[in-house]
Amino acid sequence: MEYPQRKLHRLKSWDYSPNGYYHVTICTQGKRKLFCRIQQNGLQTQVIPTMVGKLILEHWDKLGTIYPNVKTDYFCIMPNHVHGILVIEGVEQETAASLPKIVRGFKSVTTRAYNQIVPEEEKIHFGNLPITMRLFVMMPCYLM
Repeated sequence: MEYPQRKLHRLKSWDYSPNGYYHVTICTQGKRKLFCRIQQNGLQTQVIPTMVGKLILEHWDKLGTIYPNVKTDYFCIMPNHVHGILVIEGVEQETAASLPKIVRGFKSVTTRAYNQIVPEEEKIHFGNLPITMRLFVMMPCYLM
């Protein structure tokens, strides 16, 4: 069985290991609207997180306790993606986590949690394989 070829969503020439502020966009596989719904009430727009969206928010807030050299800053949840600012400090320390390690850990823990709370019949399948909420980094950027 052939699997789809994944795109690399990082700048090849960029070093993602230094300290700094990183803007990260994470999308759902297939741009599925899993995280929230947008409700319009007259001139007011309301973002209502789904159960999966609440799970994402909860795990984003925990990143600073899991990785001591990381602080979370602004975070915005959309129906099929999230935007967030990660502040990484102390990367020169041996135990410090780099951006790729942090994002990989976040993707892993949220995908496992998703698989535990979403019934099998609600998951999309690719052939015989269930497709889970695989998240990927679009273009993290170092902010000056």
